[in-house]
Amino acid sequence: WKNYLGWLSYTWSKANQRYAQLNQGRDFPAEDDRRHQLKWINTLSFGRFYFNWSLIYASGKPYLDYRMLRISSIERNRIDLNRSTRYLEPYRRVDVGLSYKQPWRKSQFTASVSIYNLFDQTNVKYNQFIYGVTDSGFKDNFSESYVAGQTITLLPFTPSISLKWQY
Repeated sequence: WKNYLGWLSYTWSKANQRYAQLNQGRDFPAEDDRRHQLKWINTLSFGRFYFNWSLIYASGKPYLDYRMLRISSIERNRIDLNRSTRYLEPYRRVDVGLSYKQPWRKSQFTASVSIYNLFDQTNVKYNQFIYGVTDSGFKDNFSESYVAGQTITLLPFTPSISLKWQY
């Protein structure tokens, strides 16, 4: 075990927000509400070589799915945000890397090769929606309105090479 260094961390959290003008004054999940996060970081050394790998898991963040809203008036207080809140898929990532450290005089050179998101897991940062209403304004008929949106993703499979000189 003398060549191994690692740590495991777990975080549980809950973040709500409340505004008198929204959701009938009741709590609803905040944008950064991420209930579970688990990180396992590892390094194994063999002489001047260092192999590292990390596993990261985080439960999905909430977002307001405008497609679920049924707006019949402009009164924001009457909208039930809890019914329209959905959660993104969990965030999953595996990273690996190999480094070589070479001392030289009173300095050190390090050459590294890494791969972030080894399995090319699609991790969604957020869903962005825009709710629109036709020229006829708000109606009881939901077909008179529309939703446009896009999904923003995070780091795909990413190889990396680095050289570092510490002096």
